[in-house]
Amino acid sequence: MINARHNGFTLLELLIVVTILSVLLSAVIPGFTVFHKEADITAAKSALRALRIKIDEHHALHGAWPKDLDKAWYVGHKYPRNPWLSEKESKYGIAYNQNSVSLSKNLHPIEKTIEGWPYPFWYNSENGELRIRVPKQESGIRSLALYNEVNGTELSDLYQRY
Repeated sequence: MINARHNGFTLLELLIVVTILSVLLSAVIPGFTVFHKEADITAAKSALRALRIKIDEHHALHGAWPKDLDKAWYVGHKYPRNPWLSEKESKYGIAYNQNSVSLSKNLHPIEKTIEGWPYPFWYNSENGELRIRVPKQESGIRSLALYNEVNGTELSDLYQRY
């Protein structure tokens, strides 16, 4: 009788370990993506809140909405960053509502997603409305849901403005 000792793992044992690790990782990774998405939503709401505070302060002091949002109002003389854009992409700052037709009625920008649009925020100086643009999602319904969640709105259509 030969006493055979092996000092390694068999191929079958290694395959079992790899399979178990794959199953565990497939259960954990989706949790990280959900956490990341929620963190972006929280950051977007925080950026809006920072801008909103200064707009409301100006309105309280001067009785009118500011015509422009001054970068000097914010830390580092920069607008708060849209979390879905890089620092370089966020340099464009604020898009102002320049539509002379029913200017004061516009509560939302025409373009609600940042895809192909350089301005991460939209501001209407006639009524003080401020919105943050969101990334385009898999469908228009999901894009609208994200826009509504971040901006605290209840739009029923991506192209609704009032």
